[in-house]
Amino acid sequence: MPLNELRLFLSQNITKSEAERHKKKVFSYRFLKSSP
Repeated sequence: MPLNELRLFLSQNITKSEAERHKKKVFSYRFLKSSP
């Protein structure tokens, strides 16, 4: 696998995991906010 392809793959993976983390953070924040 060429180096730039590998780099692209890694950056896509990082963005995906960051998005997942952000989603979880937002979800937990809303959950805490909605609970009395």
